[in-house]
Parts: sequence; structure tokens; C-alpha cells
Amino acid sequence: MGFASAWLAKNALYPQLIDSAPEAGTGIIVVIPSFAEEEIEKTIKSLAECEAPPCHCEVIVIVNAPGTADQNEIETNKRTISILKAWRDIEECFFRLYFFDAGVSELPDWGIGFARKTGMDEALRRFDLLSQPNGIIASLDADCRISHNYFTALYEQLFSDRSKTGCSMNLINTPDCEYAATEQIQAAEIYELGRRYMRFGMRYAGYPWCIDTSGAAMAIKADVYARAGGMNKRMAGEDFWFLRKIIPTGGFFNAHIITVFHSPRLSARVPFGTGMSVSQLLTDNAKAFLIYNPSLFDNLCPIWRDPQKLFRLKPSEIGYFYNNLPSSIKEFINEEKFCSNVCEISSNTSTSETFTKRYYTRFDYLFGLRYINSCVRNEGMNENIVTACSMLALKAGFKKTEISSFYSALSFYRDSEAWISYSPF
Repeated sequence: MGFASAWLAKNALYPQLIDSAPEAGTGIIVVIPSFAEEEIEKTIKSLAECEAPPCHCEVIVIVNAPGTADQNEIETNKRTISILKAWRDIEECFFRLYFFDAGVSELPDWGIGFARKTGMDEALRRFDLLSQPNGIIASLDADCRISHNYFTALYEQLFSDRSKTGCSMNLINTPDCEYAATEQIQAAEIYELGRRYMRFGMRYAGYPWCIDTSGAAMAIKADVYARAGGMNKRMAGEDFWFLRKIIPTGGFFNAHIITVFHSPRLSARVPFGTGMSVSQLLTDNAKAFLIYNPSLFDNLCPIWRDPQKLFRLKPSEIGYFYNNLPSSIKEFINEEKFCSNVCEISSNTSTSETFTKRYYTRFDYLFGLRYINSCVRNEGMNENIVTACSMLALKAGFKKTEISSFYSALSFYRDSEAWISYSPF
């Protein structure tokens, strides 16, 4: 029995999907969910143009559709299968290409989470057959292009380093997308800058794990995937909730030397994400360049900076700390809930270090995200995005930012990826 056999028997959605055995020495398996994708061949071609790593590799595409899929989407899936068959039979490259047609699901909540889990579970099964717990399960979307060092950097920075558990990658919206209108590309870039602004602000406020959690640009070791319970089945946000469990356990990092170029296409499949956000930004041009004031991150600073000072405090002392928090934070979380959480964490940890780590998992990125969203609902977004980005960079100590335009702001925040994703643990 392999290292994950018991887990797979209990938790995998499907029995074994691929009949042929994996090659000995397989170290990286890339999983791609695909539903009504018009550009799948370009994604596979982008993978094939990468530099080959020292290990064997596989690519597994899960072609799927929810019960609500229309006939055009089902026909697109059939074309995808034909394209993948032709590629597998004709093209020669360093990885083995596999695909599984999951058909049209009868499950009412079938979505990207189910599809991604199907592929990642199968990748785990193949590493289990090889007794390779260190194998890399990489997750990609079917509308992406990647930098040529995708496989080699995953091999060098993740597979070869036993201390690492997984990684995210540098995710940007494709600037030279041949089919998208200029305004569509800019809308996607506005969305990207907003995401980077959020993570930059959380890092400035003191949260330690400000790492992008996109399923289009992440990789995880096989044994870590199983220990974390595998990918969840959410219809959207499955990547965020999955990595939210893994990142605080340690060894997760941002492989910012790898770039994944994400499509700026329009989509309404899920209630958030690039596709939906681009659609909304194009609809409401007047608000496209507006964002919330960076002072909201200042309000989070007392929560996240130096939390070890709360370790072993008396309830009355924690109450005093709470009373000195910004009013918007106190409106977001009441005193009883905050104090009881801090007391519970403190009573179940023996050192200030373990207290701090557990504190950050309780008052985590999601806590900050929900706080920001609550303020936006009450106050709206009234700050010019370029001005806000400049103000936030100055607050964080970057004195010579030279942010004077949208694209200079986007360039600065992209270049700051290593600083944003730094973890002190």
C-alpha cells in the first residue's frame, strides 16, 4: 500500500482514471480543468515550449461540464477532446499528455472545485503508485500561458528542496492577448492591480502570509496535498480555501521567478474572479479606477503587528487592548468575540511563538479581507487607484516609487512580489 492509498480509497471522487503506469522518475504532474475552453491547444503548446526538467513529467486535462451547460459548451468540450487526442498522437515533447472526459455532471453543485479535485486526486494516485510523496502536483487553468522556466524552476525550487511544501507563482494578465480588445485587457490589469494592492496592504499591516492563492498558479507536494484533505469541491474560491489551510503550516513560498500569464477574457461562470471582475469593470467605467483608501490597512496594524504581546494577558488587559483599537475594527468584531478568541489561543499554547502562529490563523487574511469588504460596503471606493497605490507604497517605506500613472503603479506592484509574499515563519 502506498503513502496515500488509504486516503484515495476514502476521498477520491473517481476510481483510477489513467490505465498506463507512470514512468519511474516522474516528479511533476500538471493538472488542468477544462470546460468549454477555446484556447486549450495554446496552453498545451505553451507547456511544450518550456525547458525540460531533470525528471519525467505529465499533464492531465479534466474535460468537464456542469448540468447547466448548453449545447455550444458541450460541443466545445468535444472539440477539446479531439484536439487533445491529436496532440497526444502526433506531437513529441518531454511530458506525457493525458485527458479524462468527465462528461456532463448530474451533480447540482458541480464546478471548478470538483474538476480541479478530480485531476489533483488522480495526480496523487500516480505519485502513490510510484511511492513518491515528494512529487509535485501543479495546478493550471486552461486559458493560461507560462514562462519557459515553469518546469525547471518547480524542480529546482520545490521538488529538490525537502523543506518546501508548495508554492504560488507570479500571476499576471496577458498584455499581448491577440483576441481581446484594449479596454478588456486594461480592465483585467485593473483587477490584477487591485489584487496586488490588497496583498501589499495586508503585508504592510503586518499579516505574514500574503501569498496569491490562485488555482491557475500553484503547486503542492503530493503528501502535503493528502494531509491537507485534498482539493475541496467549491464552485468558486476552491483554491483560496485549500491554500488557506496549507500556507500557515510552513514551507509554502512564492516562486516569483515563474510567471503564469492569465487570460483577460470575460466570464460569468463564477461570482468572482478575473472573468466576472473584467465584465463588471467594463460595465461600470466610471468606477474602474477607484479603490478604497489605504488608511483601512492602518486600522489593521494594531491587530497584526506584534501580536505576541497579547500572550498570557489577563482578560482585563486584553479588554484594554481591544478598547484602544480603531472604531471601524470594533464595529467589525465585538469585544467578547475578540477577547474570547485571544484567551482561548493563549490558554492552548505554551510559547509566544506558537501563540503568534495560531493567532495569525484565527485572525487571518480572510479576517482582513472581510473587514475591508465591510468598510467598502459602508463607505464605497472613492480613492483614485494610482494615488492610493502611491500612498500605500510610501506608508510601507518605499520612498522612491515613481508611481505617476496606472502602468507605473502596476509595474511597481508587480516588481514588489517578493516583498509582498515574504513570510517570517
